[in-house]
Order: sequence, then C-alpha cells, then structure tokens
Amino acid sequence: DQRHTLQPITEVKYKPGRGSERASTYGSEEPRSNTAFSWSPPDLSPGKEWHIQRMRNLRHAASFFPDTQAIIRDGIIKLERHRKNYDQEGLNPHRLQLLWWEFPPIHWEALKDGTRQNFLAKPPHSIQPNATMDGDMTQAAANFVDELMDLGVIDNIDEGLTILSNAPLFVVPKPGQEGQWRVITDALRGGQNSCVGQDPVFLPRIGHILDQICTQAATRRW
Repeated sequence: DQRHTLQPITEVKYKPGRGSERASTYGSEEPRSNTAFSWSPPDLSPGKEWHIQRMRNLRHAASFFPDTQAIIRDGIIKLERHRKNYDQEGLNPHRLQLLWWEFPPIHWEALKDGTRQNFLAKPPHSIQPNATMDGDMTQAAANFVDELMDLGVIDNIDEGLTILSNAPLFVVPKPGQEGQWRVITDALRGGQNSCVGQDPVFLPRIGHILDQICTQAATRRW
C-alpha cells in the first residue's frame, strides 16, 4: 500500500495530564505567523468555472433518476439560491440551500428528498413549555428562531396539521461573552431523546487523518 507521511514542521512539547513530559518533533520550518485568516469565494457567476462544474455534477447525478429533466430544473433553482448566500466579501447568508449532488452518490436520494429524524418509537404526545427566561433571554431565543426561519432551516407547520410534541427551548450564557446567550432545544424533556437510535460515530486517530490528507513523507517521534 502506498502511504502518505508528513514532512516535519515544528517542535511541540506538551504535558498530556500526569506523567513525564513528551516531545514531538516535526522539523525545522519557521514558526507559523499570526496572520489573520482570510478567504474569499470564487466567482460563482454562470459561465464561470465554479458554476460550470456544479452544473456538470448536477446533470451527472440527475441522469441516475427517472425524472432527469425535472431534477435538473429543480437543481438550477437550488443552485441559484445557494449562490445568493455569497458576495464578493464572502459568506452573506440569506436562504440556506444544500447542493445534494455535491455529496457522495450513496447520500443523493436522502439529501434530495429529505429524511426524517431517526425515531425508533413515536415520541409522546406532549407539549412542554419553554424554560423560564427573563426578558433578555426571551429576546435572544426569539431572535434565534426568527433567524432560522429566515434562513429556511425551520418553517411553520403546514395548514391543517397539529403539533403533537415539541422540544422546549432554554438558554445558557456564552462563556466570555457577557450578555450573549446560546439557545438550546431540550429534546430530553421533550421526550425525543428516548425515541431515537444512537447513530454510531467513528472517531479516527489523528495519525490516520494525517496519513490521508498529507502527500509528502513524514516522520513522527514521540
């Protein structure tokens, strides 16, 4: 098997809890600067390289479905909506849009049509009130919900349907940001947590990740 390894970059010493100090040597390159991160999007205009590639990928993915032309037409609308979330300066979200055909084929149908939450049993029919919040907390929660609705992440219930259960909201202060609140849904109190399956999550070792993303030889000494 061809393996990718890393070129040494810097020397790091750390103390992983108790025990003797360990050292990791990654070469003699100059220390990294503290230059601020900067990024700007490519030209997303129709006819430009980025847009041409997205359209090529859309047509390829749509060819695997019986309603190919309808999927392409719908994809063009989604692509236009996605482009409007960026301007010359970078990210400027208006209405979030997932480009399902840019993902591996195994996920196309689920991302294209949408999937339900992985409930193994029906959640209890119970409406739980939100946690007790003062004026600032309530305003923070309301602003957050409004923002999600503007972005298309959540929406009002369809006419004629009835809400049977909910996940109530509560807020916690953001560390180091006085007066700022993080809004959280309480799926435990809402009953949803007890009805979903636990999706297995594989957490690779850092060495495995580096072997896949680096193309030059590396040596590691611990």
